[in-house]
Amino acid sequence: MTTAMDLSAFSGALKTIYSKDKVENLTYANNPFHGMLKKDKNFVGSQMNFALIYGNPTGGGVSIAAAQSASQGSAIQGWQLTRKAHYNVAAVTNETILASASDAGALLRALVTEINGAMRNCIRHLAVMEYGDGTGVIGTVAANTSSTNALALASIPSGTNFEKGQWIAVFSNTSTSPTARGARQITNINRATGAITFGGSTLSLTAGDVIVNGSGTTNSSGVGSDNDLNNVITGLAGWIPLSAPTSTTFFGVDRSVDTERLGGVRTVATTVTIDEGIINGLRDVARSGGSPDVVFMNFENFASLVKLTGTQARYEEKVKVGISYSGILVNGPTGQVKVIPDRNCPGDRCYILQMDTWVLRSLGDAPAILKPDGLELLRDATKDQVEARIGYYAQLACSAPGYNGVVQLS
Repeated sequence: MTTAMDLSAFSGALKTIYSKDKVENLTYANNPFHGMLKKDKNFVGSQMNFALIYGNPTGGGVSIAAAQSASQGSAIQGWQLTRKAHYNVAAVTNETILASASDAGALLRALVTEINGAMRNCIRHLAVMEYGDGTGVIGTVAANTSSTNALALASIPSGTNFEKGQWIAVFSNTSTSPTARGARQITNINRATGAITFGGSTLSLTAGDVIVNGSGTTNSSGVGSDNDLNNVITGLAGWIPLSAPTSTTFFGVDRSVDTERLGGVRTVATTVTIDEGIINGLRDVARSGGSPDVVFMNFENFASLVKLTGTQARYEEKVKVGISYSGILVNGPTGQVKVIPDRNCPGDRCYILQMDTWVLRSLGDAPAILKPDGLELLRDATKDQVEARIGYYAQLACSAPGYNGVVQLS
């Protein structure tokens, strides 16, 4: 009886064939608000000061004497803008660089892949913080847990702010002296449920605890000494907060003297449909003097809007520097406005913006490969590897907060 050679017996002589198809990068790329922002790369010096007139000279009367008595000069405030820094590092061993230098050796070039990935991660951090309030919070804990290696996010859509391998730090709140719960590295993410699993020892957490980007080093409080808490750029939630600003200075300005012109327009739409909320918000911003041209909201709220408007919805492509952002056209008091979905926008609100009042000011490109000495790659003194440092020094600025608004949806 003849015994035929089977695949198992011949396996040592078979080649392993790899697909020539493009290797897809499934991390998040499109960040519409960031993409549509004006960029100013000349933020030199220690701070940038710029003024805002929020009131004309007042007074007047039926006589010169009455007008003189009631006269009051223009109301002017001066912002004192300061930068915040953020860094990413791409490190690769020299052997890996050489082994992946050609198609024969690897599907991807290791060095290029890591640098591009670090750059992309840095852009994502900047885009998420552009919606934040300067505290660095990227998620909150949904429920009390005791001695566990897992947590549930209070907002499932905020799961887009987390990645496997990312270090996070958890605190009781965003005050200057919060209770530190601990810093851990993420091992698993379920984006459909908002469940995050982390390595290391267990943590006991409380509903409402805040989560920020952490670091791999820890101090006596059990969190990274270089975490993001209160150490990032101030985004839309800081410039246009859901609650009227208090007398606490904001870039040197007491916004409580005119909460709308200095702190944006607020519209509550928790009891109406999302399309009504947008229309009401456009009304309020126009009444404040603004001419908004874009509304940003997350994908869940955008889907709800599409369902409500149905076949009546009109779509338009918004093109900015060769990038298209699809959105729904809505008629407002000052003209048509484009509603664009952006995953970085929190789910409890949408922003109504006059884009020519916003600019990202930075010291050089944001982000960029940091090479003050002209060297893109740095050799490690004790290891056979090189690293590229990517980062930015930037701050978001608004020249007319009162021409912009936020709509509270839930």
